[in-house]
Amino acid sequence: MKRPTTLLATIQSHHLYLECACGRGAEVSVADAIGRLGHSANVSDVVEKARCAACGKKSVKEVRIVYKGASDTAMAGAAGTVDSTCEDDGGVSDL
Repeated sequence: MKRPTTLLATIQSHHLYLECACGRGAEVSVADAIGRLGHSANVSDVVEKARCAACGKKSVKEVRIVYKGASDTAMAGAAGTVDSTCEDDGGVSDL
C-alpha cells in the first residue's frame, strides 16, 4: 500500500483512522501524534509506528484523515440545542 505523505502540521485539527489487517480500527489525534513525533512528521510516520492493540502487529491496511473539529457543537446547533459548554471531548484510542 502506498503510504500518504501529508504533513501532520497541516492537519492539526484532524484525527487519523487506522485499520489493521486483522480488522480492528482506531482513531489517533493528529495533535497527539505531533506531540510524540514532532512537527516535521507526516502520516506515513504515524503508520510506520502504529501497532495494533488487538493482534500486536504493525500491519495498517488502511488510513483515513478524518476532520473532527467541533462536530458536537455543530450537531447540537442542527438540533436547535446549542449549549455554550458543549465541546469536543477529543477522545482517542490507540491502535
